[in-house]
Amino acid sequence: MAIVIEDIIDVNNPTIRSICWGCKNAWPLKCDWIANKKRVWKRAYRKTFSSSTNKKYVGYIVQECKFYVPEPEEGARK
Repeated sequence: MAIVIEDIIDVNNPTIRSICWGCKNAWPLKCDWIANKKRVWKRAYRKTFSSSTNKKYVGYIVQECKFYVPEPEEGARK
């Protein structure tokens, strides 16, 4: 499986959101990415963040993952 990482150009674009936020498997017991930072996803954007002390951090905004299962919409029948 090829992993694709792209740098984000428009870092303030609110429409770029990780699919992990809406994934039913986004729990440490279900996802190696969340539990161990093991890259299980197929495509993500890389974003560099700065803390208030100017320390740099790298984050990944996941766009494709074979383990992605969407959460049911609020109010949807179960």
